[in-house]
Amino acid sequence: MTSRNTSGPLPLLQRLSPAETLIHIGVGSGQGPLHQWHSWAIPHVLLVDADSERISWSEPLVAANSGWQAVSAVLADVDATVTFHQASNPAEDGLIAAQPLQALWPNLKTTAEQERPAQKLDTLLGLVDLTETEETGTWLLVDCLPALPILRGAAGTLVHCNVVVLRALLQPVVGIDPGAELQGIDTFLQSQGFKCVDVQRSLQPAIGHAFYVRDWAAAIHNQSRDWAQEKQQWSAVNAQLAAARDTETAAKMKALAQRDTALAERNRASAAHEAQKASKVQALVQRDTATAERNQAVVARDAERAAKVQALAQRDTVTAERNQAAAERDAEKAAKAKALAERDAEAKAKTEAQAKSELLIKERDQLAAARDAESIAKTEAPAKSEALA
Repeated sequence: MTSRNTSGPLPLLQRLSPAETLIHIGVGSGQGPLHQWHSWAIPHVLLVDADSERISWSEPLVAANSGWQAVSAVLADVDATVTFHQASNPAEDGLIAAQPLQALWPNLKTTAEQERPAQKLDTLLGLVDLTETEETGTWLLVDCLPALPILRGAAGTLVHCNVVVLRALLQPVVGIDPGAELQGIDTFLQSQGFKCVDVQRSLQPAIGHAFYVRDWAAAIHNQSRDWAQEKQQWSAVNAQLAAARDTETAAKMKALAQRDTALAERNRASAAHEAQKASKVQALVQRDTATAERNQAVVARDAERAAKVQALAQRDTVTAERNQAAAERDAEKAAKAKALAERDAEAKAKTEAQAKSELLIKERDQLAAARDAESIAKTEAPAKSEALA
């Protein structure tokens, strides 16, 4: 591995605030002024670069250190698809096209463009198994352009950082993303509690590295101010609570007095109600006694009625049986009368038939006699004629 520059503020910052966890974004080929940390025996290291081939140099180091990891990823301030530009100088690959960077490097060209998924650093750290100290023992190195979107996507990570080092544009350049400019980055990091302690220019004077540490004095001052404000707020709240409690106590006392008065009135009304209820109970007892006596009379009357009904039922049964026998007897008489009538009708029919038969015989005899007389007359007529002749 090539030698690295040991000058600059990095060694001093390591002595003042040793890194327990280091996140290096844009590690490239593993060379450059920010790679001095390789020999610091840092327990937990995450190496990030968009080019998986350029980061292959880290494989022996990752294999030798159980707490080190290397991942290929594109980082931004959102989890979305972005256009990734590849340049003729791989060190300038990123989210800025080569054309505006030609103001710094005239011979720089775009060799390819790809639509690639980007993610926030906070999102990436949720996917990798990287132990971060809950104290401010984390270093964040952003060695690519533009740095501001990556920092915005690392709000949760910055809380645990005490050192932030980044590559930035030291002066505005037309066409280059303002997120690469140090002025905007400085404003953002100050709002996160950091202050810039040094800026070192690179071989290209418009580009450099800015070194930030957590502003503990400002943090302590802000915390003291916040505590004082919080104390004042709590005092005001306590006073309001005390006043509210006193008002509530007075209201409760008044309510209790009203309740006691209401209870006394209710007790008097309850006593009167109980007396009235006792009177009603006595009247009910008397009514129930009269009702019981009346019910007994009704039961006796009903028993008498039942006996009468039973006797009537028995009488009706006997009457029904007698009526049934009479009906059967009448039916038998009617059958006999019908048989006699049928017999008389049959005898009459026979008599009438016999009379008709005798009449027919008489008529037949009369007809035979007449015919015989006519025959005799006819026989005697020729003889008389002969006699007359």
